[in-house]
Amino acid sequence: MTFDRSAFVTYTELIDKTIVFGTKQETKVAGRGHIDIKVSVDGKPFNVRLMNVLHVPGIGHQLLSVSKIIDKGPQC
Repeated sequence: MTFDRSAFVTYTELIDKTIVFGTKQETKVAGRGHIDIKVSVDGKPFNVRLMNVLHVPGIGHQLLSVSKIIDKGPQC
């Protein structure tokens, strides 16, 4: 999830969607979409598309779930 709307290459606005963090804080979700990032593995650059990323303007950070990425595996 990210606060940065400009990072999305696709975007769908969500109405009346919220998430609750472990601290019991509830926060509005503004939308969902795909984000392209560049990563380096063993010095080699790769383009990666993160799918179904939540846009949460009030979060102030970017969070990535490694366990969800591992569960999904590479999709080519």
